[in-house]
Amino acid sequence: MTGQAFQAVQTLDRCSEEIAKLTGAVNSALQFVPSFLQDMLGEIYAKWNSFCALAQMFFDRCAEVFGYGFGDPGALRGLADAWSVSTVELLEQSAKLIKAADLQADTTWNGPAAGLYVQATVDQDEAIAKVKESAKTMGRALENHAGAIEDFWGDIVKGFVAFLISLAGVVVTAVALVPPVTLLGVAGLILSAASAVTSVVDLFATELENLEKFAEDAKRLAVDVSDNLADPWPALVK
Repeated sequence: MTGQAFQAVQTLDRCSEEIAKLTGAVNSALQFVPSFLQDMLGEIYAKWNSFCALAQMFFDRCAEVFGYGFGDPGALRGLADAWSVSTVELLEQSAKLIKAADLQADTTWNGPAAGLYVQATVDQDEAIAKVKESAKTMGRALENHAGAIEDFWGDIVKGFVAFLISLAGVVVTAVALVPPVTLLGVAGLILSAASAVTSVVDLFATELENLEKFAEDAKRLAVDVSDNLADPWPALVK
């Protein structure tokens, strides 16, 4: 788990704690609503239940996504390096050997057989160049995927922190309520909390959609590279 992902989990836990405090504060405040206003509490309870349902949906969705895993940008960058550096270097060394064989055939060997051999070395060189480009493409894709995961968690942490700050402000206000409590005051608290939840839900959904789209694009690219690597390798001797 990256540092940002760990921070996101910790911040979400604190948000859960703040909502528990808010629940207690609102329930306590409702007990102090004057008796002549009790008949009007139905709408307040409806708003509160709506807020609780939205908050629960958000936490359930976070738990579901976190259950998939948090990603490992470091491991992805290690694979990226293996493709774009180690594999490319190996292919370049192979290309040099093919070039040396091609040069030897041109200068010391003549005739039909030499011509066929030269063509075979050209085919080998072109195949290596194709694989090398695929390796570089895969390396860039893995590097970009690592960056996308880091961007996702960075944005999520910012959104969760903003959510936590908003909740903490609402809790402070709720705890400070003193009798006689007005319905307007309680409704204002609920609307403020609901607005904070809605904002973080929208942020989470957008960031997750962007990451999933990036992952799908990366899968398609991996399939394309795999198809290129699956092409039959040209024979050196026919």
